[in-house]
Amino acid sequence: MDQSSAEEKMLDVKNPEIDVDALMQRIQEKVQQRKASLPPDDAAPFPIGGNAPSNAAMEQMLSRAAEVAAVGADIPAMSRTRGAARMLALPIAKAFLRIAQLITRDQRTFNLAVLEALRWLHERSTEAHSQLAAGRSEIASLREEQKQMDALQEQLRTAQADAAARLAELRTTTSLQERRLAMFLEEARRRLPEPLDRDQLEQFVAEAPHLDDARYLGFEDAFRGTREEIKKRVSIYLPRLKEGTGPDRRPILDVGCGRGELLELLRDEGLPASGVDSNRAAIDQCRARGLDASMEDAFEALSRVPDGSLGGLTAIHVVEHLPLALAFKLLDEALRVLRPGGVAIFETPNPQNLLVGACNFYLDPTHRNPIHPQTLHYLVEARGMVGVETLPLHPYSPEKRVPEGDSPMARIFNEYFYGPQDYAVVGRRP
Repeated sequence: MDQSSAEEKMLDVKNPEIDVDALMQRIQEKVQQRKASLPPDDAAPFPIGGNAPSNAAMEQMLSRAAEVAAVGADIPAMSRTRGAARMLALPIAKAFLRIAQLITRDQRTFNLAVLEALRWLHERSTEAHSQLAAGRSEIASLREEQKQMDALQEQLRTAQADAAARLAELRTTTSLQERRLAMFLEEARRRLPEPLDRDQLEQFVAEAPHLDDARYLGFEDAFRGTREEIKKRVSIYLPRLKEGTGPDRRPILDVGCGRGELLELLRDEGLPASGVDSNRAAIDQCRARGLDASMEDAFEALSRVPDGSLGGLTAIHVVEHLPLALAFKLLDEALRVLRPGGVAIFETPNPQNLLVGACNFYLDPTHRNPIHPQTLHYLVEARGMVGVETLPLHPYSPEKRVPEGDSPMARIFNEYFYGPQDYAVVGRRP
């Protein structure tokens, strides 16, 4: 039997070899299997996220789905059937199509409904993506505006702090000027109708060195640090000073006490302490806090201290202001006034830090010259103190340092540029 005859036999609906009922049963089974493979109505939705298809790819998939959604609606193309076989096959195919349409009607309706829902979801998804992109752009814009607002707030805080510092300096200056004016007027009133004598004129002239006291105190506020920062730095000395006061709690003298940060710490620790400074504005601040401080020359104050009467003497950032002869005198006086076991502390900028020795040291116009740590250590020992130690202090913060890794050059660079900015030499009277 040739191929043409076989095809005609297969397409003959009366052919006993074709069991139409069995064929319909198989088609129904296939449809049921297909329905069973679909997810139930209450199934969890598809997960959101992952690698979603692009817009163009989604359109292409929907177009392909539309082509096959109307299953059973048309006769499939019979491109391989020709001539009489095609004429015989066409009516049979139409008959099968009618049967298939009855079977696939619900499936076709379902497919088209699903396709319509998918198109609707795709349109909503596209709109949502557009809104999301616009929202992200708006959020990025708001974040940038927030950064600008934060920067403006920081500038405002800085400006407020600067204004507060300038206002405090102005108030101090005004107070000092009012004090001088009141002194001048009182002296003039007492002498009326006589002219001023030599002592009164000398008293007026003695005010000249204090004209810039408030200005220099403002300079220290700007460059040295806040009160709380200085208190944190000098707190390192508390254990040594407690040791130096001894069992009878001898007093401590802070030479060049400034705003009184160390005096305040010592008072809080219950240690007897007093301070001396030549800056009248600084002494006024100390007294306003209830601290024991006097305005006078440090060496005049030391000359009145009995031998061996102090448990501790501190000079925080003092020796760099003194000529060498006076630095020697300060060391000698410290040794004289301390009790046996008493502690002397001398803190000063560290010129081994190149940024300090070559640049930052000269921010203060009253500095004379930096002193090398080994030099001051030697001088303290040479003037008779024992148990002398040098403490490196206040290195730059880690984020300013160069990453070292295994590089010895980076380590040396950090040591000389970002190492301790100050040091202290601590000595004890034997």
